[in-house]
Amino acid sequence: MPLSITEVNAITTQKILLELYDTYFQSSPTIYWYKEKRRMKPYTGGVNIQVPIVYSKLKGGPLAPGGTVDTSYIETTTAMVFVPKMYYVSVPLRLYDLGVNSGDVAVLDLVTKNLTIAGQTMIENFAIDFFRDGQGTVSPSISVDGFLAAYDDGTNYPQYGGVTRSFLSNTANTGINGYFQNVSGAISYTLLTNAVGFATKGQNFPDFIAMPQNLFNSLQTKLLPAQRVQDETSSVFSASFTSLRLGQRTRLVVDDYCPTNTVFGLNTSQSALYTHTSRLLSMGFTGFKEYGANLDYIGQVPWMGNLVVENPRFGFVLTNVTP
Repeated sequence: MPLSITEVNAITTQKILLELYDTYFQSSPTIYWYKEKRRMKPYTGGVNIQVPIVYSKLKGGPLAPGGTVDTSYIETTTAMVFVPKMYYVSVPLRLYDLGVNSGDVAVLDLVTKNLTIAGQTMIENFAIDFFRDGQGTVSPSISVDGFLAAYDDGTNYPQYGGVTRSFLSNTANTGINGYFQNVSGAISYTLLTNAVGFATKGQNFPDFIAMPQNLFNSLQTKLLPAQRVQDETSSVFSASFTSLRLGQRTRLVVDDYCPTNTVFGLNTSQSALYTHTSRLLSMGFTGFKEYGANLDYIGQVPWMGNLVVENPRFGFVLTNVTP
């Protein structure tokens, strides 16, 4: 029987790199943008997250000399109500593995590695559910209330935040209606500018547009003939864009978690990820607990809150968009 360990392997250790490289998780600039723009608001507790909204105006108008005024009482305000949602990531740990991964031979700490991956897993869960509905059609009702339902116009989701959209308005993009279009056609500059226009009121507009890579590539190719190169420092032609914007104020990005053939226009100043102020419920750690009869351990990273679009009429959803 040949020896299982060769001469070289008997006297040489492995060189393990000091950095853990990620070959699984994708990129979500949407999550990053909400964090950088401080769109993560505190949820301190309570049965619901309640957003007061104005849906009507008071009585008033021109008045003739000696005329009478309308003194009828008008209700102008109601509220959208969002139930707090809860997420978790389980972190298992085998006691045997902990014993092996110890001392000076442990190049990377097993517990630290698992907690890092737990954080990445939680972020991916958010990134996926951000672009879903949270109403039981595309994602379960226990998921966050996603953009797909928030920026609908009542076509697919008649209610949002517990409010029936048609009760507030029956006109497109008013009340809590977003702008929705089943495009069934190719992406274009005109398509996006029209959507942004319909979702704009004064200084409020979609400032962030997310789409899949293939749609972004197609749009960039269509815009490329209009590019004018002003770089005189190099003789090499730069046939690309460093970034894309609409009107210098709406950023266009590729989000790997954006659903196929779908484009989302978000107003990030009037939407937020409400996160519990408790250290434990804002991606803290419960600590390891014994479970089963085999001396293994497990702990959880929990999160509590909800994604809330406070004013849906300043965003849009475009579906069935092709390159």
